[in-house]
Amino acid sequence: ETVKKSNQKYANFTESDFEKMKELEKQLITNLVELKQHPDLDSELADQIYQEHKQWLEFTWPKYNSEAHRGLVDMYLADDRFAKYYNDKAQVPVVQLLHDVVYRYTK
Repeated sequence: ETVKKSNQKYANFTESDFEKMKELEKQLITNLVELKQHPDLDSELADQIYQEHKQWLEFTWPKYNSEAHRGLVDMYLADDRFAKYYNDKAQVPVVQLLHDVVYRYTK
């Protein structure tokens, strides 16, 4: 049911929604690369990364849930395809950092 609702939400995207989501993802990657250079999970930048990833998920998730968010970033570590997606975009390994940020801010 959740996947069905998510697919319906995505199917109703406007071009503007899609562009906003792409821009948010671009900013998320840029910020992950910056945080990777000076890792500090208690920084404003780390909090911003968490907020950006959460907002990015909310584009398609029918309802945000921090437990599901943690489960998703666990999957990023467990499945090389997800890790490759983020790491390739960043051109440096950032998936572990994204995982750690999400865990820090979903206590």
